Amino acid sequence: MKEHWHKKKVIWIIIALGIILGTFMGLSIKVAGKFQNKTQNQLSVYSGDISMTIDYGYNQYAKYGRYMNVRADVTNEGTDFHGWFQVIAPKLDKNVFYRKEIMVESATTENISINIPLTDDTGILQVKLLDDDGKSVVEKEITIKIGNYQKEFYIGVLSDNTSRLDYARQVGSQVFYLDENNLAEDYLGLDLLDVIIINQFDTNRLSDLQIKAIQQWVYNGGSLVLGTGEYAKDTLAKFKDVFDIQYWEELEEYKLTFGMNEDILERLKRDIIKYDEARKLLAETIRQNKAMYYGYSVMPEKDTTLTEDAGILSPSGWVQDLLDKLKIFPIRKNIIHASLKDGVPKVMEKKHVLMEISPYGYGNVQLFNLDMGVEVEQESFGIAMYYSIMKNMSSTKRFQLDNEYYGNYVDYNVYNGMSYVDTENIPKVGKYLVILSIYVIVVGPALFIVLKKLDKRSLTWVLVPSFAAVFTALVYLVGSDTRINEPYAGYVEILSFEEENIVQDNVYFALTAPYNRKYKVDVDNKYGVVQLSDSNSRYMYSNRKSMEPNLDRYLTAINYGTEKTTLEVNRNAAFTPIYYYSKNHYPLENKITLDIHYDGNEVYGSITNGFSFDVTNALLKCDGFIINIGTIKKGETVYVKDKESQILTSRDDLYTTTIINRIAGGTDKLSENTAEVNRRNNVFYHLLEPNMQGHSKENFLIGFIQGDEEHGVIGQLSEEMDVYGTKALSVPFDVDHRKGNKAFVPSIAPFEEVEELGETPYYNYKNLEGGMKTVEYQLPPDEKISSFEYLKNRNQVVKKEYSSNFNGDIYFLNYRTGTYDLVFTTGKFGRLDDVSPYITDENKITIRYEAGLSTNEYQVILPNISYWKEADHVTN
Repeated sequence: MKEHWHKKKVIWIIIALGIILGTFMGLSIKVAGKFQNKTQNQLSVYSGDISMTIDYGYNQYAKYGRYMNVRADVTNEGTDFHGWFQVIAPKLDKNVFYRKEIMVESATTENISINIPLTDDTGILQVKLLDDDGKSVVEKEITIKIGNYQKEFYIGVLSDNTSRLDYARQVGSQVFYLDENNLAEDYLGLDLLDVIIINQFDTNRLSDLQIKAIQQWVYNGGSLVLGTGEYAKDTLAKFKDVFDIQYWEELEEYKLTFGMNEDILERLKRDIIKYDEARKLLAETIRQNKAMYYGYSVMPEKDTTLTEDAGILSPSGWVQDLLDKLKIFPIRKNIIHASLKDGVPKVMEKKHVLMEISPYGYGNVQLFNLDMGVEVEQESFGIAMYYSIMKNMSSTKRFQLDNEYYGNYVDYNVYNGMSYVDTENIPKVGKYLVILSIYVIVVGPALFIVLKKLDKRSLTWVLVPSFAAVFTALVYLVGSDTRINEPYAGYVEILSFEEENIVQDNVYFALTAPYNRKYKVDVDNKYGVVQLSDSNSRYMYSNRKSMEPNLDRYLTAINYGTEKTTLEVNRNAAFTPIYYYSKNHYPLENKITLDIHYDGNEVYGSITNGFSFDVTNALLKCDGFIINIGTIKKGETVYVKDKESQILTSRDDLYTTTIINRIAGGTDKLSENTAEVNRRNNVFYHLLEPNMQGHSKENFLIGFIQGDEEHGVIGQLSEEMDVYGTKALSVPFDVDHRKGNKAFVPSIAPFEEVEELGETPYYNYKNLEGGMKTVEYQLPPDEKISSFEYLKNRNQVVKKEYSSNFNGDIYFLNYRTGTYDLVFTTGKFGRLDDVSPYITDENKITIRYEAGLSTNEYQVILPNISYWKEADHVTN
């Protein structure tokens, strides 16, 4: 009996231990899913039958102010699972939850991805799997590797021989190796990249969606680099039609240095040193601001794995090593003869173009007429190519990078455009003044006289409050027809034709409610709504208080269901908007026909509106001119000649002149603007400003659509709430510059040789150190130049607050004598007919600008020089 009791005791002990062990195991699974992974930064998590492996960005790098792709493989070893995949990049407040409805059948793995903006830099990514009741099944917090704390470019490389492109990792860049398996099929998934290099890679392996994503990424500011040589057929297979590339496959072998000479080599070394100095300055600024950031909190400064620490601690010995290795290194290369539409040569050697670029939307395409791969011992040649790529990165990307380093990148024009509510919904003051006047009379002299006559003045204390209540109710009733009682949306929609009959439909909208209760809005899930991206750095604003984000509190949730997308607003402050963005691409016949000419005197030609709606407040941007077109009724043709126009030479011109406001429907007095005029103004600024930051040759018509039924996101929102906004149309076009057997080129500015790596042409200004600047221009080598022009209408004096027009002398380098000859002087406009002494066999010219500067003229807009060429060499 005693032995039996001992056996039962052992059994109970075993059972108890099993329960304890099971409980511990259950707890350990939860810990592994929630806490342990946060510290160890593992990318896998599990709970019961569900496991999840997570990845994000590129090599787990991301940047605030950019969109990043968050991916997960969810494996289910139990019964069928239905729920939601939730992702947040937490903010210190106002979190946005992104949720995607998923179904993972038993014994399967589902691949899930969501593109989200990284808008507030707390350095955390949280991923959850929720069941249908909203309970967390498995979750994980990850410390994000933030790229803004290093002064680096992000480069994506597609190549079957990546080792021959390793030189791209040498100077200020993070390189991510891609292929058809991990390249995004949506351009937001490419948003993290500044440059994409494709070399020795068969682009037939890419899907049509991937090609379209690259095309849209370039249009929105990216720089696509294409290497050719013996691999031209493969590399250009999917791009020659997209970017209008012509090429001949015959190869010619030359011994080349990629245009490198002693002067350019020294310039490159100076740039590398400047880059390293800027990198260390950024790191020190972040270090100081970080210390102040934590100084505003009682919280101790944490150990962190963020990459800014690497930037602060990393030595710059690599700089000297690199400088020691750099030299002029000629190697044998096979070149082809290829050209881009509107291509501008950037590197020439032996009279052959080795590299040219062409603008495409807000980005550009860089075409190399050779294979870009080199061996290890040829690294100097590779860095020469890398140097040219970075110097010619699109101005849109350089502007974005420059702003990100300083902690902020926001297009306020878009936000402002959504913020105006039509005045019809604002109560009119007149009727309230009448009610107030009656009230004053009634409770004042009228009541006093009546009560005195009746000898009932004791009723004053009863009647005055009663009348006050009655008139208050009257005011409330009178204002009921103008009072906003329900949520409403403000929006800006822009239809931009990327190609002749393909439109990019960009919709920016803000939801606002007159209360702070929770509410929901449904839209079709094909529109891919996301939060409108901006950026906000912790350490660039040292007066921000260090605190932990609340991961459970959210401002809005975007739920991507299988049938619809639900936008959920969670107790947002009354009349405080939440901003969203939706993008869609679809075929749409472009029925705007433009026949525009410009030969240096006046822009002329016609615009025909073949659409079934009117285009109002139309603006034509043509070779720097802003032209007031007005209204183009459906089916109507208008003529451009003699329309009001003004040339804009810098970004500030947009805001210091009133022509934009007049085109928008206002006057010279901005204070008189209506909400609609302000909306149009902000659309103009949003579309024009990127073209004022560099040397974009893009010309387009901008107008506003009237009388067309609302479709898409706005059409669906209008079924649920009031909407206030504007819908714009942007149509690019080519200008005919021919006149007889000659053709006019409006400006030599796009042919300027950029001097510094990462130079940011934000204001398009030039600093004249000591009152002088010398600039080289490489004109297309196959053009026959007949004359240079210094034209009055292209050098208008415009009042500016932060810069001044050039006022001095213009010298051309005489290649025969080696001296600089005075050719033009400010105010004395004219033509240089004998160009032969001032242009090389490869069509390079050198111009020196000299001016006596006053103390407030530290930023000077260089004069505009044009030229004529033989029409056989026309490229519109």
